[in-house]
Amino acid sequence: MQTEMKSSDRTDLAPLLLFGLIVACYANTFQVPWYFDDFLRIVNNTAIHITYLSPAEILKSAYYHANQPGSSGIFHRPVTMITFGLNWFFYGDDATGYHVVNLLIHFLSALVLYRTLKALLQSSSQSYRDDERIQFVALVATVLWALHPMQTQAVTYVIQRSTSLGALFFLTAIYLYIVARQPSNRRRRIVYSAGCAGFYTLALGTKLNTALLPASLLLIEILFFQDLETSVVRKRIVWLTLGASTVLLLGCICFLWALKGNPIDYLGRAYQGRPFTLSERLLTQPRVILFYLSQLLWPLPGRFSLVHEIQVSTSLFEPWTTIPSLISIVALIGIGLASIRRHRYVALAILFFFANHLIESTIIPLELVFEHRNYLPTMFVFVPVAIVLRNGIDTCQKRSGFWKGLLVGVTVVVIVALGTATHSRNRVWGNKRLFWEDALVKAPKTARPSLQLAAYYEAHHNLPLAFKLYKHSLGLYDPAPKRVSALALTNMGTLLRRWQQIEPAIEHFERALEIFPEHEIARYNLIAALISEGEYKQAFPHTQILLEQNPTHPYYLNVAGLIRLQMGFPQEARELLEQSIAQKPDDVNTLINLGVTLVRLNQMAEATGTLERAKQLDPKNLKPRLCLIDLCLKSGQLSAADDYVQKLIYQIPMGIIAGIFTDPAKDTILYDMNIVRPFVASHLRDTQTELLVSP
Repeated sequence: MQTEMKSSDRTDLAPLLLFGLIVACYANTFQVPWYFDDFLRIVNNTAIHITYLSPAEILKSAYYHANQPGSSGIFHRPVTMITFGLNWFFYGDDATGYHVVNLLIHFLSALVLYRTLKALLQSSSQSYRDDERIQFVALVATVLWALHPMQTQAVTYVIQRSTSLGALFFLTAIYLYIVARQPSNRRRRIVYSAGCAGFYTLALGTKLNTALLPASLLLIEILFFQDLETSVVRKRIVWLTLGASTVLLLGCICFLWALKGNPIDYLGRAYQGRPFTLSERLLTQPRVILFYLSQLLWPLPGRFSLVHEIQVSTSLFEPWTTIPSLISIVALIGIGLASIRRHRYVALAILFFFANHLIESTIIPLELVFEHRNYLPTMFVFVPVAIVLRNGIDTCQKRSGFWKGLLVGVTVVVIVALGTATHSRNRVWGNKRLFWEDALVKAPKTARPSLQLAAYYEAHHNLPLAFKLYKHSLGLYDPAPKRVSALALTNMGTLLRRWQQIEPAIEHFERALEIFPEHEIARYNLIAALISEGEYKQAFPHTQILLEQNPTHPYYLNVAGLIRLQMGFPQEARELLEQSIAQKPDDVNTLINLGVTLVRLNQMAEATGTLERAKQLDPKNLKPRLCLIDLCLKSGQLSAADDYVQKLIYQIPMGIIAGIFTDPAKDTILYDMNIVRPFVASHLRDTQTELLVSP
C-alpha cells in the first residue's frame, strides 16, 4: 500500500489547496457593498466607465478625472485604474465582479509567494535542501500569510486592489530575480532580469509604495547569494548598501519632485491639512507599527477595523509609550541585522517588514493607521514560524509520534483559527450598517464612522438620526479635519433643504465653505439652495469659482448656464449648456435647460428637438413635457399642445401630474405655470378626471 505522496504530486496540489482555503475564507465577500473611497475612485469616476474595448478607451481610464462635484485631479495609479476600467466594462457598478478579481489577485499573490519561498529555500547558498521540508515550510508560511485577517482590508476593500496588485507585481519581480540568480545560461538570465524590470514598472504604475523594490532585492542578494563568512565580501556589502541606499533615496526624491514638485514645499503644504506635524507623525509611527505587530500575533476579528483611534505622540514623553515603542523598534531592527549571518530567514522577515513600511510609515503625510499597509511587508513574516514548526515536528518524530501529532494538530488549529477569523471579519464587511457601527464602537472619538453611519441612515430614510450623527461628527478627530467638518455641515445642509428649511441650509453651506473653501460639493449645494430662493446674482459668483477649479465639469457648466438664463443672458447660457452637453450628452436636466434657452432665443424647431430628446431619455419626467406644452402654446401650435397633454394624461401617473397643481410655484423658472396649468386642467375636465385643483 502506498502511504507517502511524491513531492511532485504535493507540488501540483499546493496551488489547489491554496485556492480552496482562500475561497473558503473570502467567498462571503462577493456581496460586500461599496465603501468610502470606492465611490470616489470607481462608482462616480466617469473616466473608468468604459463602454467599449479599444486602446484609446482603455488608456482613458488610466487617469482619474471624475466628473462630479468634489472630484477634480489626477489619481497616479494608472495600472490599477485600467483594471477598474475593464471591470466596469464587464460588470458596471455591480461590486461582485470587482470582489472576484480581488480574490483572484490575492490567490495569485499567495501562489507567487509560495513559489518564491521554494526558490529561496532551494537557493544554492542554503543547506535546507530536502524537497519535502522545503514544500512544508513554503506552504505553511504562505497559508499563514494568506489566511491572516490582517489581509482582509487589502482584499475585501475594493479600492485597495492597488495594494494587493502592487504587491503581486512586486513579489513577481522578486521571484524572477531569484530565478535569474540561479545557475543557468546567459540568455535565460537576461530574460528573467528583463521580466523583473518589467514587473517593477507595473508595480510602480499600481502603487508607489513599491518604489523600494531595489532595497528588497539588495536584501535578498545579501542574505542568499553572498558569502557573508568572508570579511572582504562583508566590507563590499557595506559599501554597496550605502551606495545603493543613496541612489535609491535620490531616485525617490526625484520621483516625488516629478509628481508633486519640490518635496520640501510639498510636505509643508500637505501637512497643513493634517491634525499632526511631520515630527508628530514620525514619533507616532513606532507605536502604530507595534500595534500592527500585535494584530499579527493576536489576530482576533474584533481587533480589526477600517478606522482606529491612536493618540498622536506630541513628544518623546506624551504619551509615555512613545519612548518604549521607539526602543522596541530599534531593538527589532537590531535583531534583524544581528541575524543576517546565522538566521537569515529571521533577518529576512524583520528587515523586509521594516523596509517596506518606509514609504507609508515615515515622512509622507498619510493617515496614521491603515491595516492594508501590511499586505506587502508581512509576506515573509511567517517563514521563521514555519521553519520552527517543521524543526519541531522533525524533533518530535525522533522522540515520540504523539508529540509530532500534537504539533501537527496545533498547526492545523492555528490555520483554521486564522481562516475563521478572516471569514468572520469579512462577514462584518458584508453589512454596511454593522460595519460602521463596529468601527464606531472601536473608534468613538473619530469622525469617519459617525459620518459614514449617518450616510447609511440617510440612504435608508432615517433622516433625523442621520442629522444627529452628522452633527455628532463635528469636532471629532479626523486626519483631514477641515474637509470632514465641511462635509458634515454640507450633508446637514442637504437634509435641511429636504425639510424645506432653506435659510438654515444656506447657513450650513456657507459655514462649510468658511472652514474649507475648496469644498466643491458645499459650493455646488449652496448654488442649488440660492437658485431655489431665486438668488441668481448671489449664486453666479460661486459658479465662476467652481468653473475655475474644474472648467469642463458638466454639472458646473449646466448650473452656470441655468443661472445666466434666469439673469437674462440666453446666448451666454446656450454656450455654457452646449459645453455641458458636449461632456455629458445624455444628461436630461441639461437638455431641458438648453431647450428652454433655445425657446428664449426664439429657435423653436431646435428647442423642440432638444426637449423631445430629454423626454425620450426620461419618459416619466414631467419637466420636458410641460416645457414642450409651454413652447407650443407660446408659438400658437395648439394642436401640438393638445397632443402633448393627451400623452401626458395617459402616460404619466395621476399622482405625479397632481404635483403641478398642488405646488404651483414648482419649476416656474422653466415654463409659465399661469399658461400651462389651466390648459392641462381643461383637458383633465374633458376626460372626466377628478382632481383637486388648488387656486
